[in-house]
Amino acid sequence: MSELIESLTAQLTDYHHMEQLVDGKMAENQRLRKINEKLQSQLAASQRREQAAVDDIWVVSLRTPCTVCAHGFANTGAPCTVRPCKFEWRGPQEAEKGEA
Repeated sequence: MSELIESLTAQLTDYHHMEQLVDGKMAENQRLRKINEKLQSQLAASQRREQAAVDDIWVVSLRTPCTVCAHGFANTGAPCTVRPCKFEWRGPQEAEKGEA
């Protein structure tokens, strides 16, 4: 009888340990879901800003000489001569000293 009690006690201990592990994993899963939702929201906002900037550049380039695309000042030192400018992104630029 003593062996049965010890066996059941060990099983109960294992059960409680497993329960704690599952609870911990569930809490971690919820935390990661919240982080994912926040990052998805930030990505969507960034993509909206990016598209708005591209749209703004496109509209400006139709009205005035473009100075921001790969054909303009960035490479040639002169405004873009492509009409209408089919804005070609010049790529990421390194931040100047003092810029964040």
